[in-house]
Amino acid sequence: LPKMLTRSTIFASNSARIRVEPRVWRRGYAQQAAPEVRTRFAPSPTGMMHVGSLRTALFNYLWAKKNKGSFLLRIEDTDQDRIVPGAVENIVDSLKWASIPPDEGPGNDPKGVGPFVQSQRTALYQQYAEKLLNEGHAYRCFCTSERLETMRNNAKLRGVQTLYDRFCSRLSKEDIDQKVAEGVPHTIRLKVPEGTTTLEDLVVGRVTFNNNFIDDQVLLKSDKFPTYHLANVVDDYHMKITHVIRGEEWLPSTPKHLILYQAFGWPAPKFIHLPLLLNPDRSKMSKRQGDVSVDWYREQGYLPQGMLNFVALLGWNPGAGDNTEIFFMDQLVAKFTLEHINKGGAVVNRNKLDWINTEHIKLMARDNMDQLMELFKAVIFKNLGSDYQIDMKLLRSVLKAACFVDRFSTLPELYNRVVYFFVRPNLTSFDAEHFRKSMHRPHTPAVVQLLIDELSKAEKWDRSATLEIVTAVSKSKKPRGMRKPDPFHAVRYSLTGRRDGLETQLIMELLGKEETIERLKLALAYLEAHPVEVTDEK
Repeated sequence: LPKMLTRSTIFASNSARIRVEPRVWRRGYAQQAAPEVRTRFAPSPTGMMHVGSLRTALFNYLWAKKNKGSFLLRIEDTDQDRIVPGAVENIVDSLKWASIPPDEGPGNDPKGVGPFVQSQRTALYQQYAEKLLNEGHAYRCFCTSERLETMRNNAKLRGVQTLYDRFCSRLSKEDIDQKVAEGVPHTIRLKVPEGTTTLEDLVVGRVTFNNNFIDDQVLLKSDKFPTYHLANVVDDYHMKITHVIRGEEWLPSTPKHLILYQAFGWPAPKFIHLPLLLNPDRSKMSKRQGDVSVDWYREQGYLPQGMLNFVALLGWNPGAGDNTEIFFMDQLVAKFTLEHINKGGAVVNRNKLDWINTEHIKLMARDNMDQLMELFKAVIFKNLGSDYQIDMKLLRSVLKAACFVDRFSTLPELYNRVVYFFVRPNLTSFDAEHFRKSMHRPHTPAVVQLLIDELSKAEKWDRSATLEIVTAVSKSKKPRGMRKPDPFHAVRYSLTGRRDGLETQLIMELLGKEETIERLKLALAYLEAHPVEVTDEK
């Protein structure tokens, strides 16, 4: 091996396979060639869209918009056996929900570079595979699956990397022509050249790969469908992609792509590999975990604004001295630069997401209450049915009050905190029963009756008026055994069935006099039906 490689940063082996050098940023780089920037999000429909894919789509979108360029959506469905029904629709719907609209993609081809579904472009890939064959950059492989499996098992037993042994590259032209004429199934493999391949990654830095450890990748399968590697390079070239922004897990594939660009004589795009997403324990986050899908976060009630803000900070920051953590899309576009993408893994911290989402809900309550009300109506309808009649004035008042004082992370959580404004409390629920047992005394029904009597006389109904009445009841000498907190507990229990939440007087004001008294009467009936045993009080 070349001596320079023995001083490299080593990955996955004691052999010098890869050498990584730090990235060097030139001043003003982020502003270069802005009008020509074209990025793409190219998912495979082998599952539902996950957080890592959402980040990849967002970073591609931000870089394109930052430079007044174009953001493309391309569906890479060459692995037909692994396609999941509904996955394409899920990808499109997730981008729409997140407000990351492609400028070009399936059904939208203003520049005539489509189609944007790879299974509709197979003739193009076959044409380029033949070109590689004719120019000596690829060869036909007739090895059976059994021979390849034996080769893999032998490599595993020896503890070495599995690399194709190039058996078919040594076949004579006559043998090849005869097998083709006989219709022997075969693939087309890339013929990796000797030497090294160097990647100039704008995040990772300069990475040099030893070609001795790069496999002769299958480019065209026996069913004439391309593999990811051939289709990816051909499409990026034909769609004039200038920047390939993707996850770090694709870094080992990149030298194969660079070899293909060199074989075709095409200029390679700039590569940006994003850091891995990590669990809180810094283990690699898996796509198979249920809480990494975008759908899961949507079902939990996270806002798209909050989700995008959170995802943007997974491996990117606005720069030294800028401590901003809450962003809207236009602010992200303005501040996004490639040089502020981190190299280290990004921890997916749910607590951080909860905080960011809460802040976005608060900002919406302050700046766009009508939008927040529409979103919250959907939560109400989901829980109470689409025929539920919402008091819009009450809804506005509840959101205005609760968004700034209550504890919640999502709109469904907020709904659970204020549900008693929309439906009367279920006094048989666990929380209500727990509250009742902690505050119910033999005199409690009499306290509730006294509250009903005094509140019914109220001519003015606001927080100060109701507080004055309840305070007066707490200071009265009847019923016997009553303590000062008892009337306040009785009112909260009757109105909400729970200990915590918004201020009791605010709840009374928003519910109104009639509803407050009606709930007190219902609670009185329940308390009388569930008396407590009389015990000696010391």
